[in-house]
Amino acid sequence: MGNLQEKDRLKQIREQLGLNQSEMANKFGKTQSLWSYYEKGLKPIQADVYLKLGDLGFNIEWLKSGVGEMYTDKKAGQSDEKIAMVPFIPSGASAGYGRIFEAYDNFELIPVLRTLISPYRPDQVFAIAAVGDSMIGSKIFDGDIVFFSPERKEGNGIFVITVDNKAFVKRLEFDPLGKWVKLISDNPLYEIQKIGEEYSASFKIEGRVIAWMHRNRE
Repeated sequence: MGNLQEKDRLKQIREQLGLNQSEMANKFGKTQSLWSYYEKGLKPIQADVYLKLGDLGFNIEWLKSGVGEMYTDKKAGQSDEKIAMVPFIPSGASAGYGRIFEAYDNFELIPVLRTLISPYRPDQVFAIAAVGDSMIGSKIFDGDIVFFSPERKEGNGIFVITVDNKAFVKRLEFDPLGKWVKLISDNPLYEIQKIGEEYSASFKIEGRVIAWMHRNRE
């Protein structure tokens, strides 16, 4: 039993629920073949699966690492109304010169107050650490945890973006005709950049920033 892997524990959860792979896949909005890949360890488990399992009362730390028990202290089917588990992407989003942005499947879950991300659901939000000082004018400092929603990509505002697969936290200002977008740092030490149509293939809006948390810097 000590050699069990995450894929094996996922199978145990399915068996605990008394479901076959097809039924489990339907319950989580996946295809049977994808769920089979999960249980074979051929595909990483997606963020929304972890979140839904957590809401069902399963211990995600146990699923991922085998630590603790299968169930959390709360009963299956109940969720803590005050606390949400949000996927935290370990690679930082630069508020400066940029860092490589890793796939959403590489993450850990962190607890946050639901009021911080309201009205968004936990499965509509991701978190990432800000790196650098280019957004200090907006009170986003190096090491702050930034929450963004991939559901929101419209309008001027602060966003997590990628340019050439490097992640940034920037204020965006869009041309009304859609020909360019300005990347603005809320720090006068940084120049305003303009991304035109010719760069559209390398520029991607990951999601609008909806909140951030400061870390203790003492």
